[in-house]
Amino acid sequence: MDDPSYYAIIPASVRYDKQLVPNAKLLYSEISALCNAKGYCWASNEYFAQLYDVHKNTISIWINLLAQEGYIEVSISKDDGNARRIRLTAKMPTINENIDTYQSKQGYPITEKIDTSQRKAEDPINENLKHNIKLNITKNIKENNTKEKISFSFETGGFENISPQQIQVWSQAYPAIDIELTMRQAAQWLLSNPKKAKSNYRRFLTNWFARCQDRGPAKGVSNARKYRQNTQYQQHNPAAIEL
Repeated sequence: MDDPSYYAIIPASVRYDKQLVPNAKLLYSEISALCNAKGYCWASNEYFAQLYDVHKNTISIWINLLAQEGYIEVSISKDDGNARRIRLTAKMPTINENIDTYQSKQGYPITEKIDTSQRKAEDPINENLKHNIKLNITKNIKENNTKEKISFSFETGGFENISPQQIQVWSQAYPAIDIELTMRQAAQWLLSNPKKAKSNYRRFLTNWFARCQDRGPAKGVSNARKYRQNTQYQQHNPAAIEL
């Protein structure tokens, strides 16, 4: 993989979002840098894990946080061998390839393929550009906040208002687990513990996925076996997995 651009933009909405852990904000900046090359980020969790010296599962959690907050979109390209593509949900300004910046004076490397903005580093960003960025970010945040609320039916024993796109996002964020199987596991726990009903099932599920991801169950037969074992354990030890 090519070296990423050394220039990245973190909008204020990301910097001051209390729902994001600090390293998720750094990951956003890295994704935005890689997006400069092709318009999307194609880096794998393993690449980011080596870059930040953390486990791949941790990267999955950060990516899921960014997707949930509406800052990135994750998709799968079937034409490219089911490769993952991450795109920013707001257009961000880039940097002039002829720029004479503080970084270049200090000897920091600058990629030759930077394609971008109109000003030197010391000049203020055009007010219209700042306004457009703010509008785009606000629009994406509002759209994210108006997502249909996930609910759980104790009559049918299943979760409701979960789209295939949401399943896909979770599958990318938590690759070590089978999302649909794990959702059935979570549903079984709720049915066994009706007094533990939740007010926010989206958060309940992501917390559940994160815990299962940390345990790292394999897919297929072994995953089904773990599901049965975990279900039996949860029925006898409900307090041990309270989220």
